[in-house]
Amino acid sequence: MYLVVVNYDKDVERKRIDYLIEKWSKRGKIEKIKKTALIVDVDNMDEFIKEISSKLEGNEEKKLKLYKIEEVRKKIQKEKNILKYKIKDTEFLRKFIDYLMAKMGGAYISSIGNTAKYEVYTKKGKGIVKIIINNSDVMFEIEGYGEVVNYLSEKIDEEMRFIVKGG
Repeated sequence: MYLVVVNYDKDVERKRIDYLIEKWSKRGKIEKIKKTALIVDVDNMDEFIKEISSKLEGNEEKKLKLYKIEEVRKKIQKEKNILKYKIKDTEFLRKFIDYLMAKMGGAYISSIGNTAKYEVYTKKGKGIVKIIINNSDVMFEIEGYGEVVNYLSEKIDEEMRFIVKGG
């Protein structure tokens, strides 16, 4: 059993987490904490629990659960896919990429020289798409966790096949 603490800033993030809780609760036991969750590291834990118990009304044994936990750091590797294409008309391609990123809901992050970076949210998760244009080549670097990398790669490839030959 694990205590998973997820800090989110936006309501849209909370909704994504709620969706995952619903999805994963079919695979095991997931209890969403409805009240206050505390991570406590004090010298006298028994005294702390006695004081909290004295503040509760009714059956404090049902209201107060105590778990011993330790922080587990799991490093999950991002997945990455690279798509390369040969292009003829660089100006047309730049306009097409703007259209493509808008169509996919991509939010512009930054650009340096011939490299632009976008953040794309999908039902499969969030992906980062880095687009590099060099002379007659364009390269898409798609990065993220889980299914989003393949999903975005397929969408981009499907659109790009109409305008250029794969390289």
